[in-house]
Amino acid sequence: MTATYFSKFTAAIAANKEDFEKELPDHVSKEVAERLLKFVAVKEKDQIISKCETHISELTEDITAKTKVRDELKPPAKKSESKPKAKAQKKKKVVKQNSDSSSDEAPLEDRLRNVLKEVSRRSDAVHLTKDDFESFSEAQSQLDSLMKETMTEIMRMKQNLRKKFARVQSRRGGSSGRRSRKVVQA
Repeated sequence: MTATYFSKFTAAIAANKEDFEKELPDHVSKEVAERLLKFVAVKEKDQIISKCETHISELTEDITAKTKVRDELKPPAKKSESKPKAKAQKKKKVVKQNSDSSSDEAPLEDRLRNVLKEVSRRSDAVHLTKDDFESFSEAQSQLDSLMKETMTEIMRMKQNLRKKFARVQSRRGGSSGRRSRKVVQA
């Protein structure tokens, strides 16, 4: 009787995700379930965990070997390499203004670039398969939404900057930026 249950559970473990339920026994008595739990408690280390650890170490060795072969064919780019001078000169031309942040924080432009890199990384990580229009559509709509929000916020900033400039231009006299009051003597 136990051998029947054992063979059914063995077949279920070996089956794929869709078919494992078909391989399980239709009914398991309370006595068999208790014996199975006791067996697992006693034999878990040497029958389950040690086999999994062995399999994991074998797979890790395979991955390490394949990584070495890949690196021999095409070595990974070194992160310590200096950037081309053209890019360094472009960055020098950018005027970084960030009056409301402390000197310890990265400039606003750098933080924006980092956010864009993160969005790009997440966009690249989207896994698409053939005829997977739902995932494609979802990713597109998220990017469209982000673009709309970003553009709306940038347009708001531009309008505020225009208004601020217009206010400064409309002031009369004085370069201090404050309106001077006329003192009326009585």
